[in-house]
Amino acid sequence: MRPGLGAGPTIVTAAPSVERAVSAISEPEPPLLEVRALRRDFHRQGSVVSAIDGVDLAVYAGDSLGIIGESGSGKSTLARCITRLDRPTAGTVHFQGRDVTGSSDRALLWFRRQVQPVFQDALTALNPRWTVRRLLFEPLRIYHEADQDARVAVVLDDVGVRREWLNRRPHDLSGGERQRVAIARALVLRPSVLVLDEPTASVDMSMRRSLLALLVRLQAEHGLTYLYISHDIRTVKQTCSRTVVMYRGRLVEEGSTRDVLTTPAHVYTRVLVSAVPRPAALGSARRSDRLRPRTDGPRPSSTVGESACVFLARCPCSLPECGTHVPKVDLGRGHVARCVLAGRLPPDGDGTGHSAPWGGPDNVGPAIELVEEGR
Repeated sequence: MRPGLGAGPTIVTAAPSVERAVSAISEPEPPLLEVRALRRDFHRQGSVVSAIDGVDLAVYAGDSLGIIGESGSGKSTLARCITRLDRPTAGTVHFQGRDVTGSSDRALLWFRRQVQPVFQDALTALNPRWTVRRLLFEPLRIYHEADQDARVAVVLDDVGVRREWLNRRPHDLSGGERQRVAIARALVLRPSVLVLDEPTASVDMSMRRSLLALLVRLQAEHGLTYLYISHDIRTVKQTCSRTVVMYRGRLVEEGSTRDVLTTPAHVYTRVLVSAVPRPAALGSARRSDRLRPRTDGPRPSSTVGESACVFLARCPCSLPECGTHVPKVDLGRGHVARCVLAGRLPPDGDGTGHSAPWGGPDNVGPAIELVEEGR
């Protein structure tokens, strides 16, 4: 056992993928959206690559679930499978208790009304030939909604889309204006769930603050449920109550956002949090001291056995058992990590001489001031 490593918490062999906070309610609330053993394989050059590998998720009404991980972790593929824009290879997606995995497009009309996506690049997500007016009215026409003019007027005011934009096309708008139109387009059918795939990544910082403030307000006013995918851990910290961490198609850690980001238990999560840029005044560790993934090990395989840790090839503090056993460690309060070292890494280091820049409430940098334009 490495120096500084304790006995660690209890290892569980079976537990819900997401646990609610302890309450006195005898029967827990059923999840609004549930993903079970979801898998999406792609065939490439004679081999099979699993973009999603056995993912389990439970999302409850009114929650905001953040999904973080580096590029290529499978976050966007997961979003596409959940919204049924892509068909998973295996596993199921349940919404309001109904299995929508194998449903036809016609049978999915009710589901797509309730679960709407908002993509990173609104310029490619919106039809470039249509005006903003048609983009907003088309969903209402498909679903034969009454009082379409009144509904569009409400959404325009709610999201901050100006009337003079209605006769413009997406390329006539700025990035922030296009993203507001994309959000309005998603909300016009009164969905209960928004799947937000990097919704602020394509805009500058001032517009990012405004869009985040808009999303926070819309959730509070309309009781929306969010699946929020982002590379920006700071935005997840401010907008999401719970967070899951993905690496190479698998969930490696999940729990409340505060627990996952301030006391990360999986080495990969610590690497992610350590990489967040911070002003020098906020960090006690030098840049050179931050925990980094290995670069001298073998190249990670596109397929990893069920018994091996998916981060093994890049882990800076792996143990021999990491190649043969991946425990599911329950750290309490719904905080779960799939790592041999979960709960055993000391708070001031990782057992390899690195100092730990992730500890404390400011470990992911200062909060982004949320200021919504026009309010």
